[in-house]
Amino acid sequence: MDCNWEQNQNNTHQLMCIDVDNQQKPVHIATKLQANNSASCILHFNKLALNLFDGGVAVVNEPSSDACDVDPVYFRPFPERRIIDGAEEVLLKCEWRGDSNTLEVKQCLDVGTKGNEVAVAFRMNGKEESLLPSVNRMLENGQVVEAKELKPFSPPLYFRAN
Repeated sequence: MDCNWEQNQNNTHQLMCIDVDNQQKPVHIATKLQANNSASCILHFNKLALNLFDGGVAVVNEPSSDACDVDPVYFRPFPERRIIDGAEEVLLKCEWRGDSNTLEVKQCLDVGTKGNEVAVAFRMNGKEESLLPSVNRMLENGQVVEAKELKPFSPPLYFRAN
């Protein structure tokens, strides 16, 4: 990952990180307060931000509250395939489509069979609603599962065949 400290007002600096492969907006990982020419710092580490990257999570050792820097931040992509309880699960390619100010629909491609596109959620006025119970009732050859153990907030979706 590409991470840089950006200087702000009042001797504060923000550590902003970007996933070089996905090129999404920079994510705010940490803030430090450091007076000019001082070796002392107060650092706030934003642990929740590690889950804000598309396609995986950021990984770093959590720094102490008096650290002036953070260890290198790495990107860990979600596994394309995994075995859970003896069954293979395949990572789905999903994206939000629509107008972010009104209605967006989360579409996943190749759900169960190649070319099968399925709406798995919708977001209206900032509120997200899952369609997974309905989707899984309609699928005949498996189910879509959320991998909350990989990322608790906005987890990746996998297809598990029957």
